[in-house]
Amino acid sequence: MSREDEYFKTRDPQLCEASLEDLLDRLHTDHIDVLMLHWIDKEEDFEAAFDKNGYLGAALRLKTEDKARLLALSTHIVPIAERAIRSGFIDALMFPVNPAHDLLPGNYGLEEMWDESTQENLLDRKTDAVSTRIDLYLLCDQAGIGVIAMKPYAEYSPNQPTEAEYGGFRSTRKTVPVARCVWTGVHLVSG
Repeated sequence: MSREDEYFKTRDPQLCEASLEDLLDRLHTDHIDVLMLHWIDKEEDFEAAFDKNGYLGAALRLKTEDKARLLALSTHIVPIAERAIRSGFIDALMFPVNPAHDLLPGNYGLEEMWDESTQENLLDRKTDAVSTRIDLYLLCDQAGIGVIAMKPYAEYSPNQPTEAEYGGFRSTRKTVPVARCVWTGVHLVSG
């Protein structure tokens, strides 16, 4: 949302609905394809977003009124994504699908991703992060949830080597192609 040319995050259903109505008016349309419950990285954000008497309730009503075709959630946290999928309310998940994020533990979010201390020796760290994400993508596939690849290209920290070996792919730090999605067999959409 934008307030005086500044973006901000809100879970106020009335403010979100007013913003959607304004968008529909400016786009000269009566619906959007995807209504995104955006940046749900903390447990309290999930609780607020999935309140049937608040944010989620408004989103479901807008979907019922055909103002939104699909309901999606964006997060950087595997357990939050799994919880949203199991809720049965979302149709799509926007999740980071890139080698830089795939090497982090599943409970690390955007803030941890860019923290220099997190990235120290990232390539040498042994975690279950890759298999955790594969399990997430397979859960999406089983539930019929579309995956929208968030941040499909990533940069390594300037302190990291200029080249990195990732699952048999050699990459430079300028752009790192998505390699993990090829191995899961899950169809991903990047936009």
